[in-house]
Amino acid sequence: VEIGDEQSIEQDLSTFSARISGLQKMCDAAARGTLLLVDEIGTGTDPAEGAALAQAVLEHFTDSGALTIVTTHHGTLKVYAHENDGIVNGSMEFDERTLQPTFLFRQGLPGSSYAFRIADQMNFSSGVLARARQIIGKQGVRLESLMASYRELNAKLEARLNVPAIEQKTAGEYTSPKSGRKVLRKPGKAAPLPDSKFAVGQQVVIDAGNTPCEIISVEERYALVSAGNMRMRVALDRIRPINAPRLRKKGSVKMGTLKARIDVRGLRVQEALAEVEKLVDQGMSANLPSVEIVHGVGAGALRSAIHEYLQAAEAVKEIECLDVNPGVTNARIT
Repeated sequence: VEIGDEQSIEQDLSTFSARISGLQKMCDAAARGTLLLVDEIGTGTDPAEGAALAQAVLEHFTDSGALTIVTTHHGTLKVYAHENDGIVNGSMEFDERTLQPTFLFRQGLPGSSYAFRIADQMNFSSGVLARARQIIGKQGVRLESLMASYRELNAKLEARLNVPAIEQKTAGEYTSPKSGRKVLRKPGKAAPLPDSKFAVGQQVVIDAGNTPCEIISVEERYALVSAGNMRMRVALDRIRPINAPRLRKKGSVKMGTLKARIDVRGLRVQEALAEVEKLVDQGMSANLPSVEIVHGVGAGALRSAIHEYLQAAEAVKEIECLDVNPGVTNARIT
C-alpha cells in the first residue's frame, strides 16, 4: 500500500523520496496473487517525469500479474490505460451540471478534475482562468472535450440498452411500459422474457459458444447479457440455456476453409477472446484434435487472458505452451 505522505525530517526524506521508497518495496513484492494500492502515483516531482515513472511502474505491476488499483490525475496515464490490455480506466461519477460528486463508480471511463469549472463556480479571477486556459493549450482542452464526449456517448448507449425500469404498483403487479396493461406475477421470481423461455438472471451461452453469460434485461426480440466486464445486446434466437442442446447454424462451419490456427496479435483482449472462442467451437464441430493460437509474448496480458479462458472452457482438455515458442499456445479439444 502506498497512500499518504511519508516524508520524514528525521530520515531526511522528501515527499517524493518517501514515495519512491514505498514504490520500490511494492515493485519487489509484486507477483500474481498480491494486491497493490497506490494513491496519486507519480506525484511529488516534475509532472512529465512523474507520469513516465508511473507508467513504467504500472507496466512492471501488470507484467508481474499483481492486481493493482491506482489513482492518478495524470492524463497520459489515462490514455495509456485506454490503449493497453490488462489495464482498465475507472472514475467516480461527477454531475457536470451541479459540479457535485454522485459517489457512483464508472468502470471503463476516465475521470476529469474539472479544475477550471470548479474554480469558475467559486468566482475565481476570470482573467487568471482565461490565461490558464491559454496555457494548457488546445491539446489539453481537446482531451477534456473528448473525455466529456466519450462519457456522454457511453451514457446514451447505456440508456438505449437498458429496458425502462418497471415501477412496482402492488405486490406481484406491474404496468407494461408499452401497453399500459397491468400484468400479474408472483413476487420473488424473475420476470420472464417476452415470448421466450428465458428469465432475467438466467445463465446462458451465445450460439455454440462455451462462455457463460447472464441475462440482465430484455426487449421484444433481444436480451442484454453480460460476460465478465463486457455487455452485449443479442437476439433471443442466438442464446440458449446452459446445458441445453447446442445451436447449430447451417453452413456455420465450412470444412474447406476451416482454420486450425489463428493469429490474434495486435487485438484487444475481448476481441482476441471472441476469436479464440470461435476457433475452439469450429474445431470441436469439425472434430479437430487441437487448435493453435498465436498471441505473441509482449507484456503477457493477452497470453494470460487466453490461457485463463482456455482453462475454463469445457471443450478444452489441456493447453500447451512450449518454452521454445512462448508466443504460441496449443489447445487440445475434446
